[in-house]
Amino acid sequence: MSTVIRFLEAVGSRPSLSAAEYAASVASISACADERQALARRDHFALNELLGGRKQVMFAVLAEDDEI
Repeated sequence: MSTVIRFLEAVGSRPSLSAAEYAASVASISACADERQALARRDHFALNELLGGRKQVMFAVLAEDDEI
């Protein structure tokens, strides 16, 4: 698992993180400069691109057909 994903998991478990604490956390992780910059800007589009994420994701909920 990448350092950035572990960082996002850690940050997600601390909802009361202040802006200063977040900035210090971003500065301290061992990720490339572009990833740290995207995290600092909270730019999820750039971060997705840097991590090789999907451009589009489809989610669908299909109702069960009672007649089958």
